[in-house]
Amino acid sequence: MKIYCYNQRLRPAMMLVTITALIFVLLLYLLPKDSFWITDGGNKLIVTENIARHGTTSLSYPAINIDPDLRFFPDSHFHFHKYGSHVYSVFPGYFPWLSSFPYRIFGASGLYLIPLISSLIVLCGCVILLKQLRFPPLFLFSLPLLAFATPFFFYTLTFWEMTLGAVFSTAAVLLLLQRRYPTPLELCISGILLGCGVIFREELYFLIAAVTIALLRNSLRTKNICYFGIGCVIIIIPLWGFQYWQYGHILGIHGSSYQSHNMTATTPMHLILERLNGYFVYLFKFNAWNFDTHWLYYVLLLPFPALIVAGVCYRRFRDGLNVKLALFAITTTSYLIFNVMLWLNPQPIFSTIFTVGLIPASPLLLPLLANIRPMLYSKNFRIVFLILVSLIYLLLLCPALTQSDMGIIWGPRHFLFLFPWLIPLSLFAAAKMFPRKRFHKRFFFCLLLMLTALSLSIQARGITNLFIMKNNSRKLINAVSEHTDDVIVSDVFWLVTQTAPLYFRRRHMQFKNYRQLEAILRLLKTRKIRRFSLIFAESPAYHTLKNDEKRALLKRVVIVQPPHVVKLPGTKFLNIIILNCRQTSE
Repeated sequence: MKIYCYNQRLRPAMMLVTITALIFVLLLYLLPKDSFWITDGGNKLIVTENIARHGTTSLSYPAINIDPDLRFFPDSHFHFHKYGSHVYSVFPGYFPWLSSFPYRIFGASGLYLIPLISSLIVLCGCVILLKQLRFPPLFLFSLPLLAFATPFFFYTLTFWEMTLGAVFSTAAVLLLLQRRYPTPLELCISGILLGCGVIFREELYFLIAAVTIALLRNSLRTKNICYFGIGCVIIIIPLWGFQYWQYGHILGIHGSSYQSHNMTATTPMHLILERLNGYFVYLFKFNAWNFDTHWLYYVLLLPFPALIVAGVCYRRFRDGLNVKLALFAITTTSYLIFNVMLWLNPQPIFSTIFTVGLIPASPLLLPLLANIRPMLYSKNFRIVFLILVSLIYLLLLCPALTQSDMGIIWGPRHFLFLFPWLIPLSLFAAAKMFPRKRFHKRFFFCLLLMLTALSLSIQARGITNLFIMKNNSRKLINAVSEHTDDVIVSDVFWLVTQTAPLYFRRRHMQFKNYRQLEAILRLLKTRKIRRFSLIFAESPAYHTLKNDEKRALLKRVVIVQPPHVVKLPGTKFLNIIILNCRQTSE
């Protein structure tokens, strides 16, 4: 491929980044600011506001005057953990601490400043990467594809640290690609950058391991690799020390929880099979129609491993071209069916739990999958390094990810850090295998256009889901704000985090069984609090009280107003029933 001077191409690149930024800003303007995709965002807001108010990640408890022993702190089962007299979020407090600065200045709108700026920095990093790879200017199309045809689109518009983590991983890799054998200083700074990334995203531990192995594979002297390790250790050792001091575990609350999530196996063989199943879940699972895995999904997934096998078997890009084109056509058909299922899904948000598979969620990666071996045999050492890092990262990470506590997430977010180089590399693979015959050219070009459209369609579904969820969460917050008393008693585990802006405006208390509810009622009576609001989920799946316990409750309280039912079409699992009550004199 002909190489062009990128100094002459800086203007179109910056134009693309600017247009992308304007689209992001417009969508952020249209989205509600203080409601969130799922409870994780609400959790982070509570911590952010707590830091803004009190300067600490140790959470204030608005109901402390009722419940001084924190017995009924609304921990949402796993979101908040008690350590002595302190309560901490399960998630690290570093991102909320960083977010507290724009939050103080801009309010809820400031929460999205870091994810937005981070994505734009990654896009600029992608421009530098294209220059390092010596790809022609046509590959600047990688920028809009990265921004709008990958999960970067979704996570730029959410209050999450995903794109911030990608800034550190992208910067570290760019530094390692400066030359064939990085200098000790470059290796050390790269290690520091990845160490900083680990502070925000624990998956980057696996990227550190992948980079280390890839450096060894590139015959870099062990002495020099030590500089990379030193850079990582400079950040990670103090991080471990702080987390052990504050949380009792070097990985913190969230990192340590993966051990319990992943210890569901009862025998060594069961454990091995469970870990191997991680490859299927995180590389291939895509329940686009409903929550359950239907046999049709397995049929639609069959072409994907076949294409990967072809990509491993043929050494050159145009070897086995007819086979590759046939598999391309079949897999594109699967993508099309998945897309139709995704858009017609009656539970589009709840079903995202099992649409995390990297390959079916990323049509643009198809050319890369069909040419894994030719990419590994490339004369461009940078391409080989990036492919090695990506493959090793996938091999290490998939078995470690939880399969027992998967929440409502969008797309293959654990692999977000790879997309800044996987998208350009996939376009490179497509260009290298482009057929010479006229009919094959047109056929392949149409397939590439279809894959691009399908990638954009998947992410458009994600943004549509985001609008539904955030608007419904806003309605939920409004309903709870307007129809409840100062004290709220509930067994709905997600209530506090899903209505996070109300955390400091209400006194929430959570019960997990009838005995705890009785204890709360006694506490309220002792504190001379006669009126309070009871909130239950409309779905019986979230109820903790049995029918006879509900009848016993009705003997102890008087419902002073007709029940207020909050219905949220598109997110029925968030429907709640609000009961304003006062205790009887008994």
